[in-house]
Amino acid sequence: MRAYGIEFKEGPDGFGVYASKDVQPLRRPRMIMKIPLELMLTVSKKQPWMFFPDIIIPVGHPIFDIINSTNPETDWDLRLACLLLYSFDCKDNFWQLYDDFLPSKEECTNLLLATEDDLLELQDEDLASAMRKQQSRAFEFWEKNWHSGVPLKIKRLAREPERFFWALGIAQSRCINIQMRVGALVQDANMLVPYADMLNHSPEPNCFFHWRFKDRMLEVMINAGQEIRKGEEMTVNYMPQQKNNMFMERYDFSSPVNPWDEIQFSGNARIHLDSFLSIFNI
Repeated sequence: MRAYGIEFKEGPDGFGVYASKDVQPLRRPRMIMKIPLELMLTVSKKQPWMFFPDIIIPVGHPIFDIINSTNPETDWDLRLACLLLYSFDCKDNFWQLYDDFLPSKEECTNLLLATEDDLLELQDEDLASAMRKQQSRAFEFWEKNWHSGVPLKIKRLAREPERFFWALGIAQSRCINIQMRVGALVQDANMLVPYADMLNHSPEPNCFFHWRFKDRMLEVMINAGQEIRKGEEMTVNYMPQQKNNMFMERYDFSSPVNPWDEIQFSGNARIHLDSFLSIFNI
């Protein structure tokens, strides 16, 4: 993995990407990372399933039967969670080391791991209901595939449902969707990309980013929307024009300055939450 003009540090929101030198806003994008395909966890979106890197191909392992039983149209996150758990069990695999950069089950704020009391504290019945459905879906999948009669090589991947919930939360919150080319082959794929997943969200980002796949390397490109001084965190917007409940469901956080949160009134008028609260000096 190669990094250009950046460093990885732990900040108030966990690990993040920080400028190691001043970055000027330019029209041309600049490369900040090159990440080899061999470090990523990748599952193609369509059957027959294709897996990368080449050393993590679960064909012949019972986990492949579990992956193959998923719905091709809707269960991308279940497949990626299975591949993540399998990678932790592969000897001398990179993800065993990268696990140190991922939140542990105890540190994880994913709502899949929330108790019923936690969901009630959200004071958002639509969000709580959506998370109950996700929890039920995850538990049914775990119960079906991690029952007492499964081989040890499957059982040890997720002995408790919370372990699978954790892996599913990592898959949902850190996945990118990309069209990649390997030789003459072009595939739409779901990927977990180490290091690039440390780019944190801001509703007022100082960077815009895109990906370029070339020669078995993923190149992470950014355009600085403003001057970024050395030592400042580089941030991006994960989902523009989305309200906080969507961020809570997918990424497990909300932002008090999200401009797309709004209050509904009985008429046709709508007002942004920050504008409404500012009237009362809140």
